[in-house]
This record gives sequence, C-alpha cells and structure tokens, in this order.
Amino acid sequence: MAIYVNPYLNGDIISFDDGSSILKRNTIDYNPSAGKDIVHTVMENDTIWGIANLKYGDDKWWYVIADANGLYNPFILTLGQDLIIPDLDIVKATS
Repeated sequence: MAIYVNPYLNGDIISFDDGSSILKRNTIDYNPSAGKDIVHTVMENDTIWGIANLKYGDDKWWYVIADANGLYNPFILTLGQDLIIPDLDIVKATS
C-alpha cells in the first residue's frame, strides 16, 4: 500500500518583499530508476504542476519532480532546463 505524502504537511510558504515566494518543506529521497525515468525539457509557460499533470495525470505529484531535480524553488523553472521525471510507480512503492 502506497501512502501519499502531503508536501505541505510540514511545510511553509515563505513570501518575500519582492513578491517572490518559496515553499520550505521536507523532501523525499530520490534514487534513479534504471531505464524507467524520463526527461522533460522545460518549455515556455511550463509549471512544475503542469508537468506533473502531463506526465502523471495529477498535479499533486509535483514535489516528486522537484525533489528528483533538486529544485530549491519549484515556482521558478528555466526555459530549456532538462528535468528528470521519476517513474511514479517506483516512488509510490518506496514512500
């Protein structure tokens, strides 16, 4: 049985005077899945939530992509950046 880990459970959104914000939270451990992970190149207007919805069919798994790629601030993606998209079945099995 896989347990959905809520990334907001022990997290806080921190807002700065310049209008930017980050989510401070505990991260999951990521171990590359031999041949099972895929790569997504960030395109204009991509968001971490949109990529999760596209690849996993549900945006709630955004934090898996963020953690696998060491994204300090998942609100900001760089155009052309390659993101590892972990195999979700393996992530669920180890959660």
